[in-house]
Amino acid sequence: MQREREDQMRVDFAEYIGVLRQMTGASITDPEQRTRFARTAQLADPWRGGRDGGHWEYLEDAYARAERDPQSTTRILAGIERAESLGFEPFLTDMQLRSLRQVRDLTGHSRPERASDNPAPRHDRGSGIERSR
Repeated sequence: MQREREDQMRVDFAEYIGVLRQMTGASITDPEQRTRFARTAQLADPWRGGRDGGHWEYLEDAYARAERDPQSTTRILAGIERAESLGFEPFLTDMQLRSLRQVRDLTGHSRPERASDNPAPRHDRGSGIERSR
């Protein structure tokens, strides 16, 4: 996925989550609920049905997991950081790592940003292809 497209997906996902949160608000009228439901469909359906649906699905799954187990994303990211500090490659793609970081931020289970959240590009082993995180 091109980075510009990924950035748009992340903007849409953040808005999608914001609208979902509004839908669970205490006093929301039926027309407001229908409007918000329509907006979530406008945001999610093109991603779900498009060529990059797997990336959107990964975000939804990661978000749902973080909501069920608030510390799960924090533990995963901490484990990856520990492994990287020992010289091991992460078991996730750079895009998946960015998705986990976005989920961490959206769920409020954040910590202060560290330099390792936006590391310099690296090379995949053996492929010669540069990957950015």
